[in-house]
Parts: sequence; structure tokens; C-alpha cells
Amino acid sequence: MSISILSVTPFPLLESIQLDDWQVPVIMLKAPVYRGNSGSPVIDQQGEVIGIIFATMKYEPIGRVGLFVPVQQLHHILEQSNKK
Repeated sequence: MSISILSVTPFPLLESIQLDDWQVPVIMLKAPVYRGNSGSPVIDQQGEVIGIIFATMKYEPIGRVGLFVPVQQLHHILEQSNKK
């Protein structure tokens, strides 16, 4: 079993984006994201987990970007699913 950790340092966060088929906004990251990285944490410069990688996409004019769900959104989604 391998564990992937994707760090923000030195890769910049680009912007938040709302995908057509998602209920919550996600954040684009200018970092290489490869097959098998889904589920990896995104870690800030203080060592805190700020999100979870789930995909990559082409976004012009930047090119390939990684996409992650912020931790706050994940907490909200989990809270909502526990209420059902």
C-alpha cells in the first residue's frame, strides 16, 4: 500500500470554481496530480490538512490543474449525511 501526500508548498492555490455536477465549490491547485493521487491530503505550510485531492482537469489559460475539496466543505457534507 502506498500513501500519497500532496503539499501546497511551493504550489499556489489558484481560485475556487463551481463544477456543474458538484454541489460545493472546489479549489484549483497549480500542481501535478497523477492517477492514484485521489484521496490524498493537501497540506498547507503550517502542516495542516486543508483539503482532499479528487481530480485533475484542463483549465485555460492555466493548463492542467489539480482539484481539491476544502476540509470545511467535507465537514459540512459529512454533517449533512449524518443527519439523514
